[in-house]
Amino acid sequence: MRNRLTITKTTTALATSALLVLGLAACGGSGDDASTDSETTASEETTPAEDESSESEDTTEEETGDAEASGDFCTAYQTLLDAQSTLGSIDTSDPAGAVTEFETFTASLEAAEAPAEISGDWDTVTGVFRQLTDTLETAVDDPASADLSSITSLMTDESFQTSAQNVAVYGTQNC
Repeated sequence: MRNRLTITKTTTALATSALLVLGLAACGGSGDDASTDSETTASEETTPAEDESSESEDTTEEETGDAEASGDFCTAYQTLLDAQSTLGSIDTSDPAGAVTEFETFTASLEAAEAPAEISGDWDTVTGVFRQLTDTLETAVDDPASADLSSITSLMTDESFQTSAQNVAVYGTQNC
């Protein structure tokens, strides 16, 4: 009984942390200097690509690949936004089911190929969710060895927060 209570608390804490981060990232993208910087960067990077596309057919094929990756990214970004309700509705009394939900969610994020402008930020976000999912799985298997403090510190880390905000800004502007 004690293990089940610990697992339930662990699942709830991880889900709450994930929802908090997602909420902050989704809300943090509007009206601040970061969005202006991202808009400028996107504009500067798009202009040379447009010039290069008229120079060679190989570049046109690469741009088509980028467009497909962007669609793939936009689907994953929508999954990230939808996760606020999906992860919020996880039945914490079923730890194995919670792990399955987190694994499905994390795998869908990892499967997406982010556009070059934000691939580093996307990798940071998906990496933290992978660690979150792995920690949740560990908590189900061995509650005593789950390290919630490391996940909480990862999700509140400035680099993760910045990456999550950059992903939110890019997703809002391009998806």
